[in-house]
Amino acid sequence: MIDPYRWLLYGAFIAALVLGYFAWAEHQQGIGYGRAQAEQTAKDLDADKKARAKESEWQSKMDGLSHDAQKQIDGLQTELSNAGAAADRLRAAAKIAASRSRPSPGAIDTGKNQPSADPIDLFIEVLDRNSRELVAVGGYADRLRISGLACEKAYSALTRD
Repeated sequence: MIDPYRWLLYGAFIAALVLGYFAWAEHQQGIGYGRAQAEQTAKDLDADKKARAKESEWQSKMDGLSHDAQKQIDGLQTELSNAGAAADRLRAAAKIAASRSRPSPGAIDTGKNQPSADPIDLFIEVLDRNSRELVAVGGYADRLRISGLACEKAYSALTRD
């Protein structure tokens, strides 16, 4: 018959083997988990790097389009200043022409059916009232058009990719 202590020794040996196997398997699983976690972290970093590069590309496109639109608006401001100056010159020329076409103050008015206001004076008054407002409204509309076109260009540039 086999000694009971020997059975106990065999059982302890088998239990140690089983526990050792489970400890080794858990260790291997930890190594695999660590490796998978490192791979996922590397993928996440790579995806973030690609996303930052894409954002940087988009931002550079937006900056270029914004710069172009601002140059167009600056050119528009110059054109508006020139248009305002031309309107001022036109008003001054109209006033000079009106003053030359009027009869002298000492002349006698003989016509009974003459209009109460001189048509040139009326034209000068209408021109004077409306020219500045028309230049301002036209400038506003042009700035809106330039901004809208820049927005459309930015959208198409960003959605093509």
